[in-house]
Amino acid sequence: MAVTTKQFVARWSEEMERADRYGGESYWEAEDAVKELCDKYPRRFRTHSLPRVILKDLVREAKVYEHLRTEVAESNRAFKSALSLLANLRLKARKQATTMKQKPGPAFRLISRSLVNISKEIERCSRRLKETRSEFWRKELRTYPGKWDNPQEVWIALPQSATEWDLPQEESYTGAVAEGVERSSRLPNPKPDPKRTIDLDGRFQLRVAGMFEEEFPDLSMETRARLVVLVYVCFDLVKASEGELGIRPDSAKLTVGAVYEKLKRQKRRQRIKS
Repeated sequence: MAVTTKQFVARWSEEMERADRYGGESYWEAEDAVKELCDKYPRRFRTHSLPRVILKDLVREAKVYEHLRTEVAESNRAFKSALSLLANLRLKARKQATTMKQKPGPAFRLISRSLVNISKEIERCSRRLKETRSEFWRKELRTYPGKWDNPQEVWIALPQSATEWDLPQEESYTGAVAEGVERSSRLPNPKPDPKRTIDLDGRFQLRVAGMFEEEFPDLSMETRARLVVLVYVCFDLVKASEGELGIRPDSAKLTVGAVYEKLKRQKRRQRIKS
């Protein structure tokens, strides 16, 4: 990520101070956001700073997002190509098995049974590849543990029997890593297998808003949306052009209203589930 934590903090403070002193229009509706923040959390925002924990989590989410948002489409094309190859091989094996079965003689029956078994094995490989794809995104999207964490707080229990050695072993966590994993698990996780870059955009926005909701539960949904846009600005994840913010050259523009609508839809989905 091009922006360091120190640079993010400096930009955040600069934006907050500018809004507090001068008000006026901004990409993130600064005047309204700062007014609500100062009214509801005057002590927390007297210096316009962020709590250390939320700052650390924001940096991790931004790094993951920045790293993956140019790779989602390409990675999924690779998985799709591999799955398509397996599907074609399975189809050809089944067709050939049917053809062999219709011919007289023991050799043809033997070949037919072998091709049926091959087809079944290809189907199992396809299921495993789909599971691998889900596991790939689960690991790539996680913010804890990271390469900066204490490795002694990440451990894997040894298998208890010989058969367990062939099974994937779950990681366990302690200390700060365990706390980070717990915080991360409470955040929204829409589309855990993102198919398009826009899925990753929505996921990042909902998770950032979730952090602010946990840390500042009395904030309105509108102001959480404003802070999401501010996070984009401070991490330099958007480009300003003709008075608008764009996440990518070909993407829809990033606005407080668009983020707010995502948050409303997420809230409706949560109510339906509950």
